[in-house]
Amino acid sequence: MEDIIIRYITNTISDEELKSLQSWLRSPENREEFKEIVIINQRLDENYNDISTDAAYQQIKSITLQKKRTTTKLYKAIFKYAAVGLLFIGITIGLYVILQTDKEIPANQIVLKFEDGTFRVIKENINDEIRNEKGNIIAKVEGGTLAYVKNNATNLKITYNELIVPYGKRFQLKMFDGTTVFINTGSKLKYQVSFVKAKMREVFLDGEAYFNVAKNKASTFVVHTRDMDISVLGTRFNVSSYHDENSSSVVLQEGSIQVSKPSETSKNEKKLLLFPGQEVIAKNKMFKVSKSDVEQHISWINGQLSFKNERFENIIKKLERYYNVNIENNSLPLNDIRYTGTFTKESIIEVLNIFKESTQFNYKIEANKIIITSPVNSISQ
Repeated sequence: MEDIIIRYITNTISDEELKSLQSWLRSPENREEFKEIVIINQRLDENYNDISTDAAYQQIKSITLQKKRTTTKLYKAIFKYAAVGLLFIGITIGLYVILQTDKEIPANQIVLKFEDGTFRVIKENINDEIRNEKGNIIAKVEGGTLAYVKNNATNLKITYNELIVPYGKRFQLKMFDGTTVFINTGSKLKYQVSFVKAKMREVFLDGEAYFNVAKNKASTFVVHTRDMDISVLGTRFNVSSYHDENSSSVVLQEGSIQVSKPSETSKNEKKLLLFPGQEVIAKNKMFKVSKSDVEQHISWINGQLSFKNERFENIIKKLERYYNVNIENNSLPLNDIRYTGTFTKESIIEVLNIFKESTQFNYKIEANKIIITSPVNSISQ
């Protein structure tokens, strides 16, 4: 790793090496070692401005052995010297660039957040590798899917990662146990990186996701949301629980699931048993079970925007997430009008114009904001 740090300091590091360095620096001990190497670099600059490269190498070797007596690794690269006075600035900026924190999480990109608060931007169309602090590959990004690598180790510590999917994007996750999760726009999913020796496979959802849970009779799969917990052993279902909506729902496609209030997960007598084709809506701490059109609920997996007899006020939220726009509706009567429709490749302008064919309203676009207003006459269907 010392060689890679040197190449980082001298701005000769490759993209792959930078990714490896990012993963390695997630460990506090490794960050301290990084700082020591930068300090060594500065000492050389102060004392050997005109020395030969061979002398520089020997000095690096000497100081490194003093600082880290247990190591036998030697530097194999020669690097240029940083300017005097940039020592601590260099360390701070270096760690800032390599280890990005929550405050800098980009709003419009898919992000993988690690348990220590650092994160990586995920590019859907670019193959990539995710490594841990030891440099081992723990997951790969291929074909728009983040897939975790199976590990048969029995002493793994339970840690959590979080996938953040912004408005206008969707993403797929393949978990350690083989469970596949389709994550909808504007959603966050926090999940265990491994389930070794875990009695429960737990995930935490803010938003919407479709789960195809791998069967494991020894480990229950539990989805935690704001309004309910869903417990399964292996099945297919869709959960919608956005923080800006006043209700949550789960629709079962295959198998069976148990639904309970968050505080009652362990109380079997208070769990609802759901069968395929049924939906549970949680609102105001109450559950309502009904038959449901499953295909309509999960059509978003295939990139469709679908709604059935829904109020325009609720449709606005779907449009905002799907198209990554802000919509301000100043025509209040429009909120209560219900619509049914399915869109796939239409632009937001095309969708609004289709609404206008049956309902009178005006709209204007200002940057990323759409403002809806009433016409002079009243709205009618």
